[in-house]
Amino acid sequence: MTSEKLSTITIYLLLFTLGLKAGSDNKIMSSLDTLGLTALGISLFALTGSVLAVWGIYKYVFKEIK
Repeated sequence: MTSEKLSTITIYLLLFTLGLKAGSDNKIMSSLDTLGLTALGISLFALTGSVLAVWGIYKYVFKEIK
């Protein structure tokens, strides 16, 4: 078995056990809607910031080339 395959299997096993632990925790399961909204908000802000940063850098770089 290659080390890459072993690493992949280990990661899957860790994710599976993490899912079991999170799924069996009543506190996490009862606040899943709040956690989901928080995750959505963070994702949208990160996406917006990334797009604006790339747009600004693109305009700056190609302004210098012209």
